[in-house]
Amino acid sequence: MDELKIFNKLKKIPVFTLNDFKKVVRTTYAKSALSHLVKKKIVFHIIKGRYTVYDDPFIIAPFIYKSSYIGSYSALYYHGLITQIPMNIICITGSPPKKIKVFDREIRYRHSKYIFGYEMIDYKGLKIPISSPEKAIIDSIGLVPLHVILEEINNINKDKLWLMAQRMPPPIKRRIAYIIFKTWGEVINIPTGRRIYLDPVGQKKGKFIKQFNIIDNVIL
Repeated sequence: MDELKIFNKLKKIPVFTLNDFKKVVRTTYAKSALSHLVKKKIVFHIIKGRYTVYDDPFIIAPFIYKSSYIGSYSALYYHGLITQIPMNIICITGSPPKKIKVFDREIRYRHSKYIFGYEMIDYKGLKIPISSPEKAIIDSIGLVPLHVILEEINNINKDKLWLMAQRMPPPIKRRIAYIIFKTWGEVINIPTGRRIYLDPVGQKKGKFIKQFNIIDNVIL
């Protein structure tokens, strides 16, 4: 078994299964060959049925489960738009929510029906799905305090932010409309609906903004 040749082929597949491996090695002893490579630490076993040759959780995180991409504050940190170093990796996924630990790093998968707003970006020689800064802010609402992810809001593309917000549920859309008003002074007329907090996970007090029927509980 030419281990170097196999390794170079597997590098093109960030996360693979036994069936994927069989297509690479083309041998009836694929399972034994895979176990051998795992023992030699050429291949790493991530979770049941999933393997990789990479020891960087950021590379493999969006490929462990289908319809996933690096999002929220993980994407914002990648784009250089927050200073706080994330303790874990956030992936937005169409699969059920999960938490797993890979190489001593926690990966949190947050389920969403709104799988869009990401690009395949070059990262260490691979293309991995990473959220745009605008979608990362939208995906962060209700997940982390907004003051953490809005520190560089002036460097966000306002028009792109609103364009993406229009594909989201009304409460999210209204929060983004208010953030745009608060940051750039642009008024977007949308239905107000019931009274809500700007930050769902923020303190339960703040200034009431009648025009948006929002309680502003975020200090920027």
